[in-house]
Amino acid sequence: MLQAIARVNRLFPGKDYGFIIDYRGVLPDLDEALTLYSNLSEFDQEDLADTVTEIRVAIDKLPQKHSALWDVFKTIRNKSDLEAYERLLADDSLRIEFYDRFAAFARSMSVALSSETFFENTSTERVDRFKKDLKFFHGLRQSVRRRYAETVDLSEHEPKIQKLLNTYLLAEQVEPITATIDIFNRDTRTAAIGEVHGEAAQADMIAHNTQRVLKERWEREDPAFFKKFSRMLQDVIDDFRAHRLQATHYLSRATEIMEATITRSGDETPEILANNEVAKAYYGSIKDALANLQLKPTVVAEFASEAALAFDDIVNIRRIVNWTTNVDVQNRIRQDFDDYLNDMRSRFGLDFGFDVIDQIVDDCVEVAKVRRP
Repeated sequence: MLQAIARVNRLFPGKDYGFIIDYRGVLPDLDEALTLYSNLSEFDQEDLADTVTEIRVAIDKLPQKHSALWDVFKTIRNKSDLEAYERLLADDSLRIEFYDRFAAFARSMSVALSSETFFENTSTERVDRFKKDLKFFHGLRQSVRRRYAETVDLSEHEPKIQKLLNTYLLAEQVEPITATIDIFNRDTRTAAIGEVHGEAAQADMIAHNTQRVLKERWEREDPAFFKKFSRMLQDVIDDFRAHRLQATHYLSRATEIMEATITRSGDETPEILANNEVAKAYYGSIKDALANLQLKPTVVAEFASEAALAFDDIVNIRRIVNWTTNVDVQNRIRQDFDDYLNDMRSRFGLDFGFDVIDQIVDDCVEVAKVRRP
């Protein structure tokens, strides 16, 4: 029986315990047997501690988990202001804490609502309060996941929580919500934004989905573009949260940055690079490395664009199959980059050290690995 219980209690993420249903009334005898078993000299009593726990013990933890969940929102004065809840959960760490506490509360509710003991010992008003809060926080979790383009995997909890809602709260089947939206699909994007009420919520959805795209697509493909627009976007988000920006202007600025990200406009690349996306990425990295040298913008643009086109040619000549893992090929590319930059430094009459050259070479090789594999 101990082996059978151990198998029922085998844990994995989202499962904290198993249920043992005693149809024959043998658990008291089992408890006596385990006591005798644990008294044997070769066994440690601690190994058998909490092998079987009455369901009442799990139910008794429900009020504490309910209070812990509400404690996340203790700073909110108007508990009817849904926008206040959502804005508070803009903080990533607090949002994760909310998810964890909500999941713990939902698991306890699942145990409680399946037990006759819970209904016998809990007032109808309190049961209704627990149910109401379960439904409220589930809806809140759905809305903030979409608002902040949440990427946390909740798949292990969602089916159980939805079943709990459907079984005990007579909820209609809820369609799964995709937290992130495809900002490159205008129809999908427009429809998703249109479902969100309020300019602040719409702006947050746009800003956080754009942040996600910048990180997923541009952080490695074009680090300079990523840094520039991520910084712009974060500044706008911070200004709104610090109440330096009204919701209307927040929505306007977030939309502008999203459009610039989609079309890759606003990065001020020279016309000579217009049809070469890879060279644009080199250009941004080179320009960034020269940013602190107090050079004329026209000189920087000319230098960076010429080097960017040359780098693309060098990589195309040198690269072979699986070159991104071939140290010898990478070293030859690095040397070619280094030689070209030294030659350009002399031709342009520029005075910068090897540290700048090393930075340009390192950054552009990493871009090449992603763009020209």
